[in-house]
Amino acid sequence: MDGTTLVKYNGTKTRVEIPDTVERIGSGAFKNCTKIVSVIMPDSVKRMADSVFDGCVSLEEVKLSASLKKIGYKTFNDCESLKSITIPENVSELMNSALTCGLTEITFESSITTWELENEYTAGSFHVDRKGNGDGVSKLIFGSNTYSAAELYRHKSIANYLISLDLCIHCGGKFNIFGKCKNCGRKKDY
Repeated sequence: MDGTTLVKYNGTKTRVEIPDTVERIGSGAFKNCTKIVSVIMPDSVKRMADSVFDGCVSLEEVKLSASLKKIGYKTFNDCESLKSITIPENVSELMNSALTCGLTEITFESSITTWELENEYTAGSFHVDRKGNGDGVSKLIFGSNTYSAAELYRHKSIANYLISLDLCIHCGGKFNIFGKCKNCGRKKDY
């Protein structure tokens, strides 16, 4: 520890609960900790640097802090045992290669969280299963709705996809003729 920053994890536990005195996790703090299976992050953590869990090949479960604003470059790179993750509501963006791991589904608590698309120079925020063979993310979940990652990916956020279909960005519901969501009751705000 350096003040309120977790610089490097040197423990041997397979299930790690980060203390609530931690406000920041430094770059590569858990890098290549191959025995870690589970991590619980308190809401006191406001920032994570890049590559925090890079190479944690046994990591199966992670609970992220509700206070996080973004998930950085290669945060969960090569975490091949991690199959699903929930992105907290306050996370506004997923950086390139943030979730390039074994994920097959991502649950978003906010529809406005954005992700980076792959291009000729860099990987996207996560791999998409475009062939239906289980190689990459196949499902994006928001509220009570499940969407095809292959169909949604190019929109860079669930909100952009919902807007393209003229659906409510708060719940995915349809609007009535007065512009009020039939599901959550919110007025159309885009």
